[in-house]
Amino acid sequence: HSGAMDWQPNVDAIQWFLAEVWPEIHAELPQLNFHFAGRAMPKELFNSLPAGAFCEGEVESAEAFAADKDILVVPLKSGGGIRVKILEAFAQGKLVISTEVGIQGIKVLPKMHFLKANSTTDFVEALQWAVVHPGLAQCVADDGQSFVRQHYNAPEIMASLVEGINGVLKCKV
Repeated sequence: HSGAMDWQPNVDAIQWFLAEVWPEIHAELPQLNFHFAGRAMPKELFNSLPAGAFCEGEVESAEAFAADKDILVVPLKSGGGIRVKILEAFAQGKLVISTEVGIQGIKVLPKMHFLKANSTTDFVEALQWAVVHPGLAQCVADDGQSFVRQHYNAPEIMASLVEGINGVLKCKV
């Protein structure tokens, strides 16, 4: 996970994930590690981390931080807007596991483009599935990547913008 930690929904998400979700995941899948980073990281998130969890603080490059990670977890429970980090993860071919709130604003389908996880049990099951079925998990990641390439490219965005402007102009006759 990476995100601006001066935005309270990110802080709440990481605190919940570390306290409620990660201990369960680590008990079931001790070979996994959870790394998180972000600007303005609260000092308390560096302390008393559960086993297998690592707080990187602010990193020089979010892209470099994510380069050797296979999965992006987005445990957001509140907040709005499009999550650029999710689009970046899709573009990099990473598996995204997100709450419904976390994926809001991106018109992707669960089990096709990403894995939906709203509870501790959901996150544990999603990660177990990804570990047991790496080929299928990669198919989901690949479909997420295809979605971003199809819908978040310059020509597609420009066509959508032109269509919107034309629609407004037609109504102003």
